[in-house]
Amino acid sequence: MDKQYSSLTEHEKILVFCKLNGYSRIPPSIEQIYTDNYMLGGEKYFNGGTNLFDFWKGALHKIYPNEVFTAKPYLVLGGAVGIGKSTVSRLCLANTYSRLLCMKNPSKTLGLTPKPLSAVIYHKSEETANNEFRKWFYNILKDSPYFRNSYNPNLKFNIITSGPRGSGGLGSDVIQYIISEINFFGPEIAQQVVSTALIRMTSRFSEDSIVKAGTFILDSSAKDNSDASEWFLERADSRLTWNCKPAHYEVRPNLYAKSEGKTFKVYSGDPKYPPQILPEDYKDGDLEIDPDKILNVPIQLKTEFRTNLIRSLQDLCGISVGSSDAFFPGGIENIIKCSTLVNRIPEVITIDFYNKEERIRDIIEPMIKDLSVGRALWIGLDLSASMG
Repeated sequence: MDKQYSSLTEHEKILVFCKLNGYSRIPPSIEQIYTDNYMLGGEKYFNGGTNLFDFWKGALHKIYPNEVFTAKPYLVLGGAVGIGKSTVSRLCLANTYSRLLCMKNPSKTLGLTPKPLSAVIYHKSEETANNEFRKWFYNILKDSPYFRNSYNPNLKFNIITSGPRGSGGLGSDVIQYIISEINFFGPEIAQQVVSTALIRMTSRFSEDSIVKAGTFILDSSAKDNSDASEWFLERADSRLTWNCKPAHYEVRPNLYAKSEGKTFKVYSGDPKYPPQILPEDYKDGDLEIDPDKILNVPIQLKTEFRTNLIRSLQDLCGISVGSSDAFFPGGIENIIKCSTLVNRIPEVITIDFYNKEERIRDIIEPMIKDLSVGRALWIGLDLSASMG
């Protein structure tokens, strides 16, 4: 039997898979969805694929290598602004719904008890989630001949939008999560949203189910911190997860033709060395820095990087330069600012606890007097006792 199966073509293997798993037909490939006029390849959407950056065409094939299998159902779509992350998220949503339409009984194929399925879209602004995702989805159901003419009596599918503090998806099996602009939720809320969504999805869908349909997407541009994304990556199954954070010039190289391949070096920073533009004559080993954090940036962006290095790293390279749970919260700019403050008390002070005339307050009071009234103050003491 194994020998017979191995002799089948890839198309024949997919036919066998569909037959055994309760499909009414083979679903379209992701490439068909964005190129075929019958689907979303018309001028209004992807115009035969020309409205989708080539970078994402290759990426989508890695995520969906064929019509029925998802290699990477957990996605972190980060990187620069203006590179089409939300467009990819919408395409993933369309692909999920397309596959469900082709299952005779989606709940049975996915090993679920009969219940409505849903896609939940979180966004900092629920209005934006509604406009960019929910309305888009219902528009393609009307505009695309494929979606307009497809009907599955055993499929009940809803699009639910929510702000950061919402609890969308209750009462349904959420097969698609799109958590958009997660880095702008605030660290605590972001982690709560991600952890709750991840638990809900993994508790309902086995690995065998999630690779058939559905994706879990964190979609966000870089900000001062990206704790939620990093938290998720530390806990997600690396076999099924793809972390994609491309720079603007990697996704849209045509905009940097004037650079003619010329670049300058930028160090993205670490706990010891802040982000910096490296000298033109910099050679490996001149500084004790991580070579993997050295970026070769198109020369035509040098003015932007000189003007605002931190913002350029975030918006053009998609690199977060801070962490809210670090010893010093916020971005590298905060750390640089703090490093310029003058310490007005000695770093080491000695107090005789048997001398009632000596008080810690008397030593640190010069600094306290400089604080405005009502300012919150935390003082940490690192004490050691010495006898003799």
